[in-house]
Amino acid sequence: MDSEGEDTEGYTDIPDDGKTDAERDEELRLAQEEKDFQTRMRHLRKRMNRANGEYEDLKKKVADMKARFNSPLPDPRICPQLPPIPPPPLKRRRRPHLTIAGGEDEDEDVLAGGNSNRIY
Repeated sequence: MDSEGEDTEGYTDIPDDGKTDAERDEELRLAQEEKDFQTRMRHLRKRMNRANGEYEDLKKKVADMKARFNSPLPDPRICPQLPPIPPPPLKRRRRPHLTIAGGEDEDEDVLAGGNSNRIY
């Protein structure tokens, strides 16, 4: 309560600047529109920066792919260099599977103590 006995709780005194309620409402509406506009601009800038970053990444990726495609040497990222395949064991190289031992290898089998008429 103020000194004259009026209840002023919850009441804020609006300064008298010579403006009508309609003018104040218009100012509030314009301020809100400006705030919304600034927010939209901030979001658009973020999206634009993100898109530019993605575009730059794509440009780098395309340039890298062109360089790899035009390269005379194979790229280890595309065709990794695998270790050489070891040769098959000596026994498999000497005679194919299911052949009758004879001919040149017969001497080796006899010397090794084997039967020269075996089927492998």
